[in-house]
Amino acid sequence: MEISGFNPNIFIVADFCFWEKAKIIKLMLSLRGAISLSFKIRLYYSGLLLEYY
Repeated sequence: MEISGFNPNIFIVADFCFWEKAKIIKLMLSLRGAISLSFKIRLYYSGLLLEYY
């Protein structure tokens, strides 16, 4: 079934761009989460060290 003037490639390209942006945003969020998590762990361990020493 063909629709005249319908080009599915446009949707594929738009979808691809959307997923690329989503991937980048997810990567940035996960990096920020990892940094904050490591910072929290560092604070936690430094707090433990301060308690013991």
